[in-house]
Amino acid sequence: MKHFLLRWLPYNGHLYNFCKSYVEKHDGDCNGDMETNGELRVMRQFLPCSSVVFDIGAHVGEWTNRALEINPQLQIHCFEPGRDNFTKLAAGVQSGQVVCNPFGLSSRQGEQSFFIYRDAPGLNSLYRRRGLEDGWGLETTHETETVRLDTLENYCREKNIETIDFMKIDVEGHELEVFKGGRSLFAENRVGIIQFEYGGCNIDSKVLLKDLFEFFEGTAYRFYKIFPDRLKHVPRYDQRLENFKYQNWLLIGETAGSRPGQRGSETVTPENARMKRKRQTAREAALVEDLRRDIRTLAKPRAATDSPAESS
Repeated sequence: MKHFLLRWLPYNGHLYNFCKSYVEKHDGDCNGDMETNGELRVMRQFLPCSSVVFDIGAHVGEWTNRALEINPQLQIHCFEPGRDNFTKLAAGVQSGQVVCNPFGLSSRQGEQSFFIYRDAPGLNSLYRRRGLEDGWGLETTHETETVRLDTLENYCREKNIETIDFMKIDVEGHELEVFKGGRSLFAENRVGIIQFEYGGCNIDSKVLLKDLFEFFEGTAYRFYKIFPDRLKHVPRYDQRLENFKYQNWLLIGETAGSRPGQRGSETVTPENARMKRKRQTAREAALVEDLRRDIRTLAKPRAATDSPAESS
C-alpha cells in the first residue's frame, strides 16, 4: 500500500510541508522549545535526584533557572565565554548555588576567536557559521571576540569536583572538544548523565554524530535520543541519523545514579544514601520505560514511517 500510494499520489506542497512538520514534531527535530521537545521532561526526570550539575554553554541562564525551579538545591557550574551573554547570565541567575564562569570549555586551555551574532546570540560559536542566509536570515558574521577556554579535567581538579550528576552541553558544534577535555572523567564514569545538542552547527565544526559515537566506544555510556514523549536507546551509529537537524541527545552511564555517595571531602551520610537510592530509582525507571517501548515496538509490524532513530 505504501509503495502504491507513493507511486500514484501526486506532489502537493501543502501535504509535503504538513508531513515534514509532523515527522519533525514527533522525532523531536528542529524544535528548540524545551517545553515540547522533550528537554524539560528529561530535566524533571533526572534533576530531582541530582546534586552537582554543569551547564556548559549557559547562554543567558534560561536552562539553569529552569533547573533550579525543578531542584533548588542543585549546585550548578555555568560556563559562558561570550561577554554580553555572560553579563546577562550573571545578572539573571540569582542563586548562591550557582557558579558563573566567564570562559568556555574545550580540549585544551588557551584563547580562541569567538564569532558573534548580535541578532541571534544563541548562535555565537567558536566556528564561523555559513549558509544561514535563507533559513535564518543571517549573513555570515565577521565580528569576533577573543575568549578564554579551560578543560573539564582541569576545572574539576581545581574545584575538587569528583563527580558530576548531570551535564548539559550547548556549545554550537564544539561538543567533541569538550568531551576530549574531560576524557579521564568519562573513562572513570565520573559523569552520570550528559545532554548534548546536534544540528546544523556540526556542519561548521565538521563533527559528525559518528565522531561522538566513536569517542565513547569502550566506555560505560549509552546513547539515547530525546523525543518529545520518550527516550530512545540508539545502540550503535547509523548513517541515517546524520541529518544535521537540531535535536537533543542523552548519554547515560551504566552506573549513573549509583556511584559512591561521596563528592570531594563530602562524607557518606544517611541523606547521601537516600539520594543515591533516589538516583538509582530514577535511572531504573527510565531504562524500564525504554525497554517497555522497545517491546511494544517489536510486537508491532514495522512502521512504514520509521525515522532513522526509531529504526536503529
